[in-house]
Amino acid sequence: MLKFSYRSFTLLILFAATTAASAATLLIKNTSPGFVMQEYAVYTTCSLDDQGMLVMTSRLNGLSSRKTVPEQFSVGSIRKAIAEAASGSIKTPERQIVDMPSSTYHAYHRQSGGKVAKVFLYEDNGNPDINTYNESPAAMSLRNFMDAICK
Repeated sequence: MLKFSYRSFTLLILFAATTAASAATLLIKNTSPGFVMQEYAVYTTCSLDDQGMLVMTSRLNGLSSRKTVPEQFSVGSIRKAIAEAASGSIKTPERQIVDMPSSTYHAYHRQSGGKVAKVFLYEDNGNPDINTYNESPAAMSLRNFMDAICK
């Protein structure tokens, strides 16, 4: 009689799962409502990884949701744009308003040696005069790309 070892099978599955290539986040967009009543305070996060998955999460007063959508895009093109945005200069306004709704955009740039750097792209506070942004045209393209797919 052949004995089947569940322990060996379980270890084999765990080993395969941990050695599989994990997805790395390329782009992320976070929105926060600013100072509003708790019943209206919706926080959202939208992230795109290098495996083609778009993950959208929403949180409101103890409620949360998560939706994962497969996307088709050129990872090479996005990484190239991120590398260009990484060399852009950041323009910060002289005055800042707090407690306003905001959206922030970041990218993640893999550098030589495997280190990953967070690249600031844009912070939208609802008024162009007080927004902080990366002056690289690639940063604006990445921001607009995230706005298009994070709906």
